[in-house]
Amino acid sequence: MQGLASRHNWVAMEQYGHSKQEWLKQFLELPNGIPSHDTIARVFARIDPLEFEQCFRSWIKEIAQLIQDQGADYCLALKGNHQYLHERVIQLFERGEAIDWSGVEYDFHRTINKGHGRTEIRRYWTMPVTELFFDPDQWVGLQQLDWSWRGNPADPRAIRSLET
Repeated sequence: MQGLASRHNWVAMEQYGHSKQEWLKQFLELPNGIPSHDTIARVFARIDPLEFEQCFRSWIKEIAQLIQDQGADYCLALKGNHQYLHERVIQLFERGEAIDWSGVEYDFHRTINKGHGRTEIRRYWTMPVTELFFDPDQWVGLQQLDWSWRGNPADPRAIRSLET
């Protein structure tokens, strides 16, 4: 549970529970009230991180299926927490850039905003999933991949992000 193992996070969870206790009672039985931050910490210490990740991914996929079943669309951010797929998608966009997008179906948009003494450039690429060898059963209804970049080209801290 990387990133959750600090006392501050457990206290914040307890405080959130107290602030939303009435709402939480709709979903949970709370005969003893909101658990203390020590209890929350002990529970999370016993969770297997890999099993938790698998359950969470499965839950996200179920939500995506429910959204699709209702005729709606969804958008998921793809980050390093799904390492293999993240790397494949980055390679796909980098390969497109390397060949100057020759023969690749894609869309591109750029904005330039100036203010507060700085310039920020945003670039957006979109490509259909058909460009990726992808198991459609993994992500129901997945139709496109988006890659965004923001910052100043001269700034090494420019941010790249992927969304699906």
